[in-house]
Amino acid sequence: MSAMNREYAVLRDGKSVTVLVLEDAKKGIISDLPIHAFKTLEDNNNVFVRDAKGKLKLVNVAAAWLKWENRREYSGLGFYPGNGGLANHFNTFVGLPFHAKCGSWQLLQEHILVNLCEGDSGIYEHLLTWLAEIVQRPSKKTGSALVLLGEKGTGKSVFADAISKLLGRYAITVSQLRAIFGNFNAHLKSKLLVVAEEAAIAAAAGADGIIKDMITGSKIHIEGKGRETVEENNNLRLMFISNDDHVVRASIGTERRFSVLRCGDRNRGDHVFFDALITELENGGYEAMLHDLMTHVPANGWNSLRSPPKTAHLLAQQIETLTPIQEFMRMWLTDGFYEQDVGEPQLVLGTGASTAFKAIEIKSAIMEQLKSGPYGHAPKVSVETVARECERWLGATELRVNEAGGINTRRTLFIPKLSDARAHATANFGIKFGQEVDDLTGTLGEVHLLHSRVARGRPSQGLH
Repeated sequence: MSAMNREYAVLRDGKSVTVLVLEDAKKGIISDLPIHAFKTLEDNNNVFVRDAKGKLKLVNVAAAWLKWENRREYSGLGFYPGNGGLANHFNTFVGLPFHAKCGSWQLLQEHILVNLCEGDSGIYEHLLTWLAEIVQRPSKKTGSALVLLGEKGTGKSVFADAISKLLGRYAITVSQLRAIFGNFNAHLKSKLLVVAEEAAIAAAAGADGIIKDMITGSKIHIEGKGRETVEENNNLRLMFISNDDHVVRASIGTERRFSVLRCGDRNRGDHVFFDALITELENGGYEAMLHDLMTHVPANGWNSLRSPPKTAHLLAQQIETLTPIQEFMRMWLTDGFYEQDVGEPQLVLGTGASTAFKAIEIKSAIMEQLKSGPYGHAPKVSVETVARECERWLGATELRVNEAGGINTRRTLFIPKLSDARAHATANFGIKFGQEVDDLTGTLGEVHLLHSRVARGRPSQGLH
């Protein structure tokens, strides 16, 4: 019976009772057999024992073990990295495949600093802290995802593969969005890292809320085919790798879910460098990396992970994510005016003093822009929304002005001079603008030239 206890345990998990194969479980493979399957498996495991009368009797060991009062059993199982988990639960976390040891992983460190972090020591420190948290505090994730952009051959996947190998069975790489958002997600069970290769989730319907919950939520629902959905602790970290322009939906100004980096081209297609990097990792580098990550002390504390670096690449994702109204505000600030027809500027922002506009005029311009743009229609836009976005983007103040006769009032928005309005947007959202445009009142030739430049698809004035 002791031998059976070393091999098996009865598992009561929710409403089901199964037999856990311990040798598989110790390897991270959860094989829980239905009772009838377990009996069939052990049906030929029989021994002769003497009964109370001294007669030999053939007894099935499995059947006897199931009735034994000292059989090994658990009231549940769970993935508890970094701690023992719940009492009388089997912990499916059995440790990482490497043992920490001093050594060198210099080439991967160089790749991270020079290519992924573009030589920025602050971003490098943040990325090391993000990696260190996985191995030091696997069950206490702070809540941000890593997004790696860049051309093919620059080494994005080399980095991702190295981190995945360090984590062993607790990392998984997927290439299809349904592997993250689909109903059947048992492959995410007991994982610390999910690497999504070439997965541009920005266009995926309903993805934003799911991703936000996966990044910051403390629980995750796991559903296997033919099994009930179970709620488990969410220890997942997400890494997205892509060469697309728009990968994630990042909110303008307030985004704290994504750390967005772009892998530089210094070693693009450099097989000699990457072969040497992999050779170093496979000859003590993984152990050295684990040692350094296990002993890493965050320069700004673990909570620094709540504020990912505001890189230019994050800003690019934010601009791609702008709503139509927000994009109107950005282009209004960029050009200094709105123009529906060539040579007829409207809503010209003053360069020497603030300018007053009726909110309804701005709304009408937005509606015109939406009708003529790629949307092909004009969704409903309220005056309240226009006023709110003008305050956020341009620092506008609002007054209600009586119309002639003093009966009706109209919302009037006072917008600071162009340089101050741009400074307001830069402070709020990090968007930088270039040199001032001239006061456009009466200078239709300059207006026409600027409009033509934008219409031909050249970079709009001032946006960096």
